[in-house]
Amino acid sequence: MINKKTHVLVICGASGTGKTATAFEVGQRLQELGIRHAVVDTDELDRVWPLPQRTEDLVAISRQNLSALWWTFSHLGTERLVLCGVMASRGESERWITDAIEDSDVTYVRLVAERETREQRLRRREIGSGFQNDMKASDAAATFIERHDPPEMPRVRTDGKSVAAVSVEVLRVSNWLAGA
Repeated sequence: MINKKTHVLVICGASGTGKTATAFEVGQRLQELGIRHAVVDTDELDRVWPLPQRTEDLVAISRQNLSALWWTFSHLGTERLVLCGVMASRGESERWITDAIEDSDVTYVRLVAERETREQRLRRREIGSGFQNDMKASDAAATFIERHDPPEMPRVRTDGKSVAAVSVEVLRVSNWLAGA
């Protein structure tokens, strides 16, 4: 197998901004274009209970699981990976992603939505007891992101847009398909 640079598109944002739906729609568009890819929702990389007490240990679980998944995908000839997750800190997330996937080129697009939109989406999604915790986490992430995102971080507002329209805008602002 020839080692080639892996192109990673990270679709990130607070809970309720539409990350997972957008990532799946981007995957659909890539499939229509005949581009080999994989889509991973990073929430599933560390969904374990009890949670480790230290954040570093939780990140290590995500890194190990992504590395294992990527080993399988890369041996199938996959060169593009779409990841979705909160990724509140771009610097911290880029470290564990590039540790898990050597020789990768990581592109970020931040999805943003007003609190009302995020709340409506989370209420539809969280039909059990998780809504209050998820809304609190969404608000905290949105505040952190607003304060800490680098100014050059591409952003796509998702309020009032279809998932298809958001996915097109994500691919456009990321320029991720250039040379594909």
